[in-house]
Amino acid sequence: MKSKLVIIFIAILETANAQGTWTAKTNFGGVVRDNAVGFSIGTKGYFGTGWGGAANYYKDFWEYDPALDLWTQKADFPGAARGNASAFSIGTKAYVGLGDSGGTFYQDFWEYDPVSNIWTQMADYGGGLISGAVAFAIGVKGYIGTGFSTTALTQQFWEYNSLTDVWTSKANFGGAARVYATGFSISGKGYIGTGWNGSTTFFQDFWEYDTISNSWTAKANIPVGRCSATAFSIYNLGYIGTGQSTLGGGYLQDLWQYNPATNVWTAKANYGGGITGGAAGFSINNAGYIGTGVDIGSGSGYTNVFWKYAPDTALITNVNENVNNNSISIFPNPFSSNTTISFDKKINNSTIKIIDILGKTVQAINFSGQNLIFKKGELKNGIYIIEVIENNQIVGSKKIVVE
Repeated sequence: MKSKLVIIFIAILETANAQGTWTAKTNFGGVVRDNAVGFSIGTKGYFGTGWGGAANYYKDFWEYDPALDLWTQKADFPGAARGNASAFSIGTKAYVGLGDSGGTFYQDFWEYDPVSNIWTQMADYGGGLISGAVAFAIGVKGYIGTGFSTTALTQQFWEYNSLTDVWTSKANFGGAARVYATGFSISGKGYIGTGWNGSTTFFQDFWEYDTISNSWTAKANIPVGRCSATAFSIYNLGYIGTGQSTLGGGYLQDLWQYNPATNVWTAKANYGGGITGGAAGFSINNAGYIGTGVDIGSGSGYTNVFWKYAPDTALITNVNENVNNNSISIFPNPFSSNTTISFDKKINNSTIKIIDILGKTVQAINFSGQNLIFKKGELKNGIYIIEVIENNQIVGSKKIVVE
């Protein structure tokens, strides 16, 4: 039987005080609110929907250009105005649905095309009327789970195939039923944690979902339990911050970094926008963005502030270790014309992807062997990530620099 590479990413280049930096950006273009949705497509970010207290539910949508630090209003979400919706992006499209407006719950589901600025209704969410569910995407599929089903909290978890517009029920979320959890995806795995049980429990458990085995595995708890937190991922690291930790208050300003390779949480610089719950977020170009929410700390209530988080170290250097003593090396690195990607042992039927800093796959190579001579070709100078994929899973990753 072919042995499978198991490569562990273990080293992160950090300074002695590598907490990262928050920078205030142009305020969100819409009115103040919380419980909006956020996502990114390519080099642009998007915020929309949400709640501004009382009967103030919103359906406007806005695009953020980080190069210009500019918000532009786009086509309104075509469903009913709402808060607590769920959203994810796949390729060049985004998907938004579910949520509630007061006592009315929704299961409608819509696709957004930023090129045409058009919304298209898709198949209703398979789990029924749900609000406050968590969502993430892996490959061409999106995942939504947990939430409140008008009468009870749920553990249900559903997969959406963007190619067929079909929902499929998957294994229930591994933790207890909850609402207002958060999550993200990293390297082919999904992660969900935190949330509220509708009473006095603010969860701090954290779970990993494997799409291949359709199974959940408990991981290290986030150090502080909470609900209504905000999450994003940058390369192979996830971030969760802000949120609410007690009834009637207990809003937070902290930010925690999760490394799935080591299963360790690390405290990072507090969110620049103050103690906040119900904010939205996304990541673009190795930076995270958080904005809107309820800003209890300043006494201003709902807010439209918007902040950028930049890690002190822009990229991850991966030290590769393997139970079969099969590691990756690249020499020379940096390189200007060609370099050699080498494995200690021969690999078979693998794919090597070259990914730019925008997360776009610029080249994919089917490879079997031990040494691959890789030519610069049409690649522009810059930093790239090599991903090694075996059996539809990312099993290795390493930085390369083209000069």
